[in-house]
Formats: sequence, C-alpha cells, structure tokens
Amino acid sequence: MRNKTLEVLEFSRLKEILQGYAVSPCGKEALEKLVPQKTKEEAEEIFKHIRVIEKIASKGTRFDFSSFPAIKKALERASTGAPLNFKEIREIGEFIEAYTKLYESLCSSYDFLLSPEILRPLKNQIFSMVGEDGDVRSDATPELFKLRQKIASLRAEIYELLNRVVREYELEGILREPVITIRNGRFVIPVLPNFKTDGIVHGYSKSSETVYVEPMGVVAVQNSYIRVIEEEKEEIDRIRRELTERIEKLSTALFQIWELVSKIELYYILYLFKAEFNGVYPEFSDGIIEIVNGYHPILVKSVGYQGVIPLNISIDKRVFLVSGPNAGGKTVLLKTIGLFHLMAASGIPTPAEKAVLVFPMRVYAAGFQDEQDIMEGESSFTSYIKGIVYILREAIEGDLVLFDELISSTDPQEASGIAYAVLEELMSRGAWVMGNTHLSTLKLLVSRNPDMLSASMEFDPVELKPTYKVRIGEIGVSHAFEIAEKSGMAAEIIENAKRYVQGESALLEVTIKNLREKEHLYSLLVEEYNRKLESLEEKMRKAERIGRERALKIVDEAKKEVEKLLKELRREESKEKVKSLAKEAKKKLLDVEESYDLGLKPVNELVVNREYFIKPIGISGILKEVKKDKVLMQVGRTFIEVPQNYLYERG
Repeated sequence: MRNKTLEVLEFSRLKEILQGYAVSPCGKEALEKLVPQKTKEEAEEIFKHIRVIEKIASKGTRFDFSSFPAIKKALERASTGAPLNFKEIREIGEFIEAYTKLYESLCSSYDFLLSPEILRPLKNQIFSMVGEDGDVRSDATPELFKLRQKIASLRAEIYELLNRVVREYELEGILREPVITIRNGRFVIPVLPNFKTDGIVHGYSKSSETVYVEPMGVVAVQNSYIRVIEEEKEEIDRIRRELTERIEKLSTALFQIWELVSKIELYYILYLFKAEFNGVYPEFSDGIIEIVNGYHPILVKSVGYQGVIPLNISIDKRVFLVSGPNAGGKTVLLKTIGLFHLMAASGIPTPAEKAVLVFPMRVYAAGFQDEQDIMEGESSFTSYIKGIVYILREAIEGDLVLFDELISSTDPQEASGIAYAVLEELMSRGAWVMGNTHLSTLKLLVSRNPDMLSASMEFDPVELKPTYKVRIGEIGVSHAFEIAEKSGMAAEIIENAKRYVQGESALLEVTIKNLREKEHLYSLLVEEYNRKLESLEEKMRKAERIGRERALKIVDEAKKEVEKLLKELRREESKEKVKSLAKEAKKKLLDVEESYDLGLKPVNELVVNREYFIKPIGISGILKEVKKDKVLMQVGRTFIEVPQNYLYERG
C-alpha cells in the first residue's frame, strides 16, 4: 500500500485515535506496525480474536496493560551480552509477573499463548535480589549481606574517630566548620589553610581558604573501608552479570512473550474502538459493497455523531461515479469507502450498522489534494495524469481505485473522454473503481453503460443546500448557479452566465434540476397526504370510541327505565299482560347491548357490491374496490377509502 494513499485517506489519523486506547509499550508498538497489508484470512483471524476479547470482557473481566514496562531495548542489549542495570532487570521481572496474570486470564481462550512457567524461576530470582526501587537488595546473597554489615560497622567506626578529631580541632581553632565530608571517596575534615595538621590533604576549596584533611588516626580504618567497598562492588557486579546471563539465555522466550502481549493488547485496543464507535466486523464479498449507517470515525471524533450524516450505499457494479454539488459530500463518501476498506484490510472493525466490503489487494487514491509540484513546474492536470498513469501501470484485478474530481483541470470534453477510457480500462482488468465528477459528458457516458453505476449527492432545491445523502442510479447536478446566487453573486451576472451555457450538457443540467424540483414537490405532497390520512384515522378511532360509549350509555339508561317500569308493574299484579310486555322490552334491550359487539364479526371474505358495516364510523356501505390493505366503499352517493379491518358483517 502506497504511503500517499494512506495519507490521503487519513489512515494515520485513524491510528492516532487508536493510540488513545494503547497503554503499554507493547500495544503502542503493535499500533505503529499496523498497516493494511494483510490477507483476507489474516484479517478474519484478527476479527476472531477480537470476538474472544469481547466475549471475555462482557463477563466483567478487566484487562490492565499498564503493568507492562518497556523492556525491549534491554532485551536486545542482553541478547548481545551487554550487562543490564538493576532497574532494567527489575522491569523484566515485573514484565514476567504481568504476563503471568494475563496468561491466567486468557490461557483457556487462546491456545497460542506461551506458558510463563519457564520464566518463573528467573522472575523469583530477580524479585529476591532486586528491590522495587531498582537497587540490589542487601540480602541478595549471603556474601553481599556480610559485606554490607561490615561496611556499616567500619563507617560507624570512622565517624566516631572523626567526630573526636573535630572536637580537638575545634578547641585548637583550626577547624573551618564542624562537619565531616567526602573527598576522593574518603572521609575528611575542613580546616584552615595556615595551620599544619597531622594528616593527608585531599583537596582545597576554590578560594583555597579551606583544606580538606584526612587525619592519620583514621587512615588505616578508611583503607579497610575502601577495600570492603570494592568487594561490595565486585559482588554487585557479579550478581548483575549472573542475572543478565540468565536473561540472555531466556531472551528468545521473552521476545516471544513481548510479541504475544503486543497482539493481545492490539486485539483489546480494537475491541475498545469497536465498542466506542458501535462498530461491526465487516463481511467480505466479491460482487457488492454495502454500507448501512456508516460513520467516518475521524469526522465523528471531530464533530460528534450529531454532526455527521451516516452513509447508506449499495454498489453492485465495478465502476461507480457520483456527481452533485460542491461541498455536497462526494469526497467524504469516497474517503469513507476507502478508509473502511483500509480498516478491513488491517483487521479493524468498521463504525457502521453493517459493512459488506470487497477485500482489495491494494488501494489507490488520486486527486484528493493539490498535487501540483511547483519545483518541477508541473500543472495540476499533468500531476493528475501522472498519478493515473502510475495506477494504470500497477492496478490489477481486485484492487480498489478512488478518483476525486476525476480530471477536472483541463477541457471538459477532452477530460471526459480520457476519464471514461480510464474507467473502461480499469473495469476490464477487474478492478473496483470509484470516483466523483462535475463533467457532464462523463456523467452521461457512465449512465448509459449498464456495467457502470451512477449516483448523485442529494440537494434540497428549496433550501438550496446539500443533504449529504446518496441517491443511487441518478445523475447529480452541480447547482453552481444556485450556490453562486446564495453566496451573494449578482443576479444579472448569473442570468448572463445561464445564457452563455448551451448544448447537451446545459439541457441535461436543466432537465435534472426540474426533475429534482418536481420530485421535491411530490415528496411534500406525499408527506401532507400521510399527515391528513393519519389525522383522519385518528378521528375515526375517536369517533368509534365515542360512538361506543354513547351507545352503551343509551342502553344503560334504557335498562334503568325498564327496571323502573318493572317495579311499578310489580305493584299492579293484575296487569299480567303489561308485565309480560315489559319483560319482553327488557330482554330486547339486553339483546341490543349484547349485539353491539357480539352481533358483528370481522369479514372473512370481501365480495364486491356486497353491503358491509363500517364499524368505526357506524354506517353501512357497498364495497366497490379492494386494494392492497384498503377498500373503496360507497355510502349513499359518496365514496370513501378505509382500511380493510374497518369492515364487519352480521353474524
């Protein structure tokens, strides 16, 4: 993969986002090496390992890579026989300890992990000899312990002797100040320069006003002290060499573990990225590119999700050309598709609801920035053509080629011819080619080729601004006049410009513009219709509810009247006939109440010209036409359209 392509598609900026999740030197090194040069099988293998991390993390397991120190340079030196310092040695022990904990968490999930058992004795020896502060422990060896005890004893003896001398010199008035200091590795006393003393001079102050003297009475003890110090140093050097030699012998295993930790942390970094960006593991296809609600991660990081329009696109042709207004999202579309493929080829999940991608051998990008070389005196056109020549020399089947503003810096007719010929050539090789353009002739040529796919970036003709949505199978209009007018250009200049534009290209622009305006008007009418239909249905539901409540109220009042009548009739037992009629009236009213719901049943079969009861409205009508999920009913001289489930028939 060319570095220029990675730069143009902002792969390095994506890695900066990923670096924010890296904790240890291992993970940071793994990210530095991460490039889209893997095979499809290697990428899918990475996705498989990320899924394992995802599964483990979902159970509450936490991964802490902060305990892994930077030991690689120390290992490289140790492997050549160069001695390490104790801080480096201690860090190697800490690295082994951190790996042991990681291994215990993951060994059941990853069978490729190296057991730390081979390193356990080394770690134990390091911890027993080197303290957390990176200094050798006094009890590292019995010999060192004995020497340090002797050193402490001799130092105490030296201080006792020198303190006695200090008091004597102070009484004699030859002492510069009552302190004990060190010169040339020996304990001395500062005295005045004009007085002779019985001792060895080890130096003078800068002003020569102070002489540093070692009294003769402590020379022998100090000689013994220096010898023991040397013996201590030799023992410490021996311990350091011994530990370094053990590390050297195990350096191969330590290097392997470094690489394993790098891999595991990389999988964890990619899992964290997937979780934050709601990403998916891309699927791979040989014949289609499909992205559902895809987000460019760098844009999301810059402006947030609310500032990014998601990409929804399906491309089933090897050549895809998008057109539309300036600043309408054409370049972002191509960059998103290109970056998604670089991510997939690197084993990085893509921030989308769904991503079906091809697996490119290589990705090429041309025209995404000003490539004019001032030093060589090249024009933008020449530079662009050189880039195309390079791509034509290298591109093969399966490669992905991206062209931004395809050959826009020369005569439009000639540029269209060259551009279309390039698209045909790359398509014949089996490459996937995606580009954007303002060249009207090129738009027409691509739209007429059944093996190529056109698309446009949507533009709101009323608000005169892009919507950043893709419309597949359409040709986009640049909307230069509208944008110029909105930007403040004088109306008379724009009108003159329109008169100067003639020919097929101008007719195409006008035709597409008119279609867009009509389509926009139609969409507004559809929205208005749907709003009114929804309002009507709500009113019908309300009417049905109110009608039912009123009917039940009437029935309830009728029942009360009948009950009242029965009470009166009970007082007039002789009027048996009247009582009988009243009971019959009550029964009929109960039947009315019951039949309000039970007497009607939903229609099993719709028959044209048959009468049905429209229950929510409470009227009957004749069925005239059956549609998909609605019916046309005639009520008197009026025709109304209602949902099929509004129709009932008597049981």
